This record gives sequence, structure tokens and C-alpha cells, in this order.
Amino acid sequence: MTRYFLKGEAQARFTQDRIDLIPGLADLCEKHGAGFVVVCGDVFDSNHVAPQTVVRAAEKLSRFAYPMFILPGNHDPLNAASVYDTEAFKALPDHIMVVRDHAIYRSDKLPSIEIVGAPWFNKQPTIDLCGQLVDSLEPVAAGVTRIVLAHGQLDSLMPDTSHPACLSQEKITAALAEQKLHYLALGDRHSVTDCHASGRIWYSGTPVATDFTETAPNKVLLVDASVGIDPRPRVEEIETGQWRFSRVQKSIDTKEDLLGLQEQLEKIENKERTSVLLSLSGSVSLSISADLDLLVEQHRDLFASLRIDELRTDLSVVPDQLEYEEMSLSGYARDCWDELAEQAKQSGGDAPISEEAQVARDALALMYRLADRGL
Repeated sequence: MTRYFLKGEAQARFTQDRIDLIPGLADLCEKHGAGFVVVCGDVFDSNHVAPQTVVRAAEKLSRFAYPMFILPGNHDPLNAASVYDTEAFKALPDHIMVVRDHAIYRSDKLPSIEIVGAPWFNKQPTIDLCGQLVDSLEPVAAGVTRIVLAHGQLDSLMPDTSHPACLSQEKITAALAEQKLHYLALGDRHSVTDCHASGRIWYSGTPVATDFTETAPNKVLLVDASVGIDPRPRVEEIETGQWRFSRVQKSIDTKEDLLGLQEQLEKIENKERTSVLLSLSGSVSLSISADLDLLVEQHRDLFASLRIDELRTDLSVVPDQLEYEEMSLSGYARDCWDELAEQAKQSGGDAPISEEAQVARDALALMYRLADRGL
């Protein structure tokens, strides 16, 4: 998965950590006595990922000792360019299975387990794929546990349920009551979510965090798939990934506030796997603004990424008289400063600062930094 704000070796480390998760899952299976793994879509963020990434992921999967059932999702659907039709995936051992249709999938190692899934065949389905699947199912035979895999958004979690591809929770709940399935494993939502009072409908989230909007990433679910699962299965959330995508909100008006931000950044652990997005507010002098720029510059290389969220930052930079006197400007430089200072005041009261005023403030900040460095 490519993240535009991860540069150079940070992006390479992110990609490698996602691939290294595969043997990590095998270790978790051994530690917790798990019999198999299901993956509910978006193993890849596109069917057009680099061939090297596909080959490296397939090589790790070829060494995976447990049955694995992979459901294609909206990012890696079973279309004409499917990554699952590459030679690397065709060569995988039989116990690594891609769910390609509504057939019942089984493994010789799991005689009492049935896996049924609703794969995506394109990026924009026009029907409820999970609803279509459960409508076609017959009740489960005695002594068998059936796990259904699906990908997409449940209508119960969507503000707008008019999209035809929304998953109908009503249909799923009815299918559970009719014993057509015992557990629904869902993908697409990147945060672990328990979706039903029965404990039988879960989003497992993402085992490696991918974005700032996720509330419970870096986890996998350990599910007790015993026959019947009644009244409620045992589901345990297990921490996996080390990546963090963190929003830091801070109001800055004084040097003490800036020191507080510095301390907050320095306390963050595992910086090389942490991406930070700063949302700043307040009103600062040119000297504090320059110190802020220096703080971000000095810490940027410590983190996987560190940047200011321009859309959520409302930080005004206003020159004060003391700064003007400290620089002892004269001649053309003094006239330029005075003109820019006048333009910088044109904010229109409570209205957003004008583009002209913002440009003037940026120019003043640059003049201050250059003068402060003796340039």
C-alpha cells in the first residue's frame, strides 16, 4: 500500500512490514492454537501493484503452514487484471485458497469447517453481494460450523443506505437465525467493530494501520468457531502491527506552548513507524513561527512522516514591534517590512485571512529568518 506522505525508506519499511505480517500471523496461530486464517478483502491496495510486491507476498504465503482463505475485495477484485491470477498466486500450495465464487470451501485439515464467501468481481458492484450469497444458502448440516466472508459496508453503519451495494444487516441477521451461517467475517472497515449483539458479525479491521481515520487498527481477531457458537462466540482482539497514524492538535500562542509541542513529539515512541499530522491553532509572533518551522524540520526525519495539516490548521503569524526593533532594518529593507506589515493586518476582522495578507505574513516570516541568520 502506497502512502504519498511516506517518502523513501519509510515507504519501503511500511511495505515490508505489511509483507512480514504473514509469518507473524503464523506465529500467532501457533501461539493461540488457531486452525486457519480468513482474510476478508484488500490484501493488495490495487491489482496493479509492483510485480516485486506480489512475488514477495506470494513467497511468504507459500511458507504459511495453516489453511488460509482469501476473499477478493474492492481494491483487489477478481477482474481481468486480478493479482490472484498471476503465476505467483497460481503456484501457491492448495491450502492457500482464494475464494472465487459462492462455492463451499473446505480443507482436509478442517473436516467440520465450511467457508463461503462473496468475492468482488469489480470495484463498483450494483447489488448487495453478501445478501445475494446468504439468500442462496441452505441451513448448515449438523456438526458443521459455517463461516461466511464478505466485504463492504453494513447498512446499519452507513449514514446513506441508498447505495445498492450496502450489506443488509437484516438479511444477515435472518440468515443467522435460520442457521445458514454461524459467523460473518467482514472486511473493508479498517477498525475492529462488533456489529451485532450476538457477537457473530465482526469487522476484523486491519492488521497494520494505514490511515489517520482508523480508530482501532493494528489488530487481528481470534475467534472460537466451535460448532453452534451459541449464545455468543469468544472473540479476542490481538495486537499485531506497530505503525501509528497520529493526529496531534495543539494551540500555540507562546514559546511555552511551543515547548509543550516539542515535549509531546519527543515522548512518542517508535518514531520510525509513526506518521504525525499536526493541526495547529493560535496566534504567534514571527520568532515563534520561525522556531516552529525549525522544530518541524528537526523532527521530520525522526518520524516516518511529520507534516502540518493545512486544512485543519488556523495559525496566524503576526509581527510585533519588538521583533521589528531587534532587526534594526534600514533603507529599502525597512520600507519593504513596513509595507508587508501593513498588508499582513488586512484580515477583515473575524473573516478568514485574505490571500494577500497571508502572502505578506509568509514574506515577513522569511525576512525575519534571513535577518536572524545574518543573511
